[in-house]
Amino acid sequence: MDKLGLHIVEGFSGPLCSPDGTPPRLVKLVDASVGYVRQVRAQVGPRCVIIIRWYEPEQPLVDPTARARQWFERRRAEMLLMREAAGPNIAFESYNEIPDHQAAAYCQFEVERLALMHAAGLRAVVGNFSVGTPDLPVWQTYKPMLDAMGHGDLLGLHEYWSDHADLGNHWHVGRWRLLPQLDNIPLVITECGRDVVEGRGKAGWRRTCNADEFLADLRQYNDILMQQDRILGATVFTGGRIYSDWTAFDVNDLWPRVIAEYNPHRYADQQPAPQPKPEPMLPIPGARVSQRFGSNASYYAKYGLKGHNGVDLAAPRSEDYLDFHGTPVYAVEDGRAVVMDDPGGYGLYVYVYSEREDWLYAHLCEALVSNNAQVKRGQIIGRVGYTGNTEPTGVRGTHLHWGKRPKPYALNNGYRGYVDPLG
Repeated sequence: MDKLGLHIVEGFSGPLCSPDGTPPRLVKLVDASVGYVRQVRAQVGPRCVIIIRWYEPEQPLVDPTARARQWFERRRAEMLLMREAAGPNIAFESYNEIPDHQAAAYCQFEVERLALMHAAGLRAVVGNFSVGTPDLPVWQTYKPMLDAMGHGDLLGLHEYWSDHADLGNHWHVGRWRLLPQLDNIPLVITECGRDVVEGRGKAGWRRTCNADEFLADLRQYNDILMQQDRILGATVFTGGRIYSDWTAFDVNDLWPRVIAEYNPHRYADQQPAPQPKPEPMLPIPGARVSQRFGSNASYYAKYGLKGHNGVDLAAPRSEDYLDFHGTPVYAVEDGRAVVMDDPGGYGLYVYVYSEREDWLYAHLCEALVSNNAQVKRGQIIGRVGYTGNTEPTGVRGTHLHWGKRPKPYALNNGYRGYVDPLG
């Protein structure tokens, strides 16, 4: 349950850290006082991100720039006091679950609010959209808002599911995986749990399952969140004061069982000593480098890169593979494989999420692993091809584009976070 924190209305009397003292990654406080923020920070320590929201009746966003200034001035003094009480790891939401027909106005509101927040040295959480919102085409309307986000800002989403099977529905849970424009945006799920979704289910987990079943939901949901480093975590709705409309969502009594499953070795300085890494290997034994990392800067400038963001490998000639096409490609690290097809770019490729870094194997003619499969170092994962935009290299453009992306991602390094895989 390592990425799950509690959504708290007004105040919570139970524990927020595990019995061994492991704190949550995040908590969300609704209608909290400055004193309660100070109390929570004392309990959870400095690393936990505290998210603040005030309940405000949603209103049409008429004159959104002026509305943003009014919102900021109304909350400015309290936000500064809360930051003083909690330190830098605190961020503030504004309006909640804005519908698509107000997208343009809300985007303008948040662009102005972000500018005001940054000038005051404050972090913001924008969005906090309901399940299925925005519709996929509407995300383009929010591009100015996403571009205006600064260091430490977060994009908030709500994710609810109707039953355990619904956790496998990408349109309700993990919808961000369908949105490439969010790939570099840090995300937080500011509400999650069981609810009515597209006419299915009931409002609140207590109406459709027991505590053990809901805990199984939360474990599976946590596993989904753990697949992406850019997801800070999710806050489960809801704890603290339970209003009459929310009694079926109440997790106050359940929460000690959630935090008991926190990972006590979460942070790097608490991890056991790392094991020595195995000797480096090439994905194609005996391959020839046909294009080095960082080369051909003038060509790659049109893609916003400082140069080639990987290494191109041409396979050695052999009787079996006279033009390199079909040569086996081996995984260089253990990890989880994602198989994608990008006809205008990398073509057919396998992206392997590993513990310390991720690996890209592109322009394949065939992928030999399935989506989300666990792969082992030295396992054949595909065959060399010339799919996508290969920019003729070697014979008929046939080559492997091999990329390495260390964690945490340094997405502003001029190579979209990639580094030279040959070191």
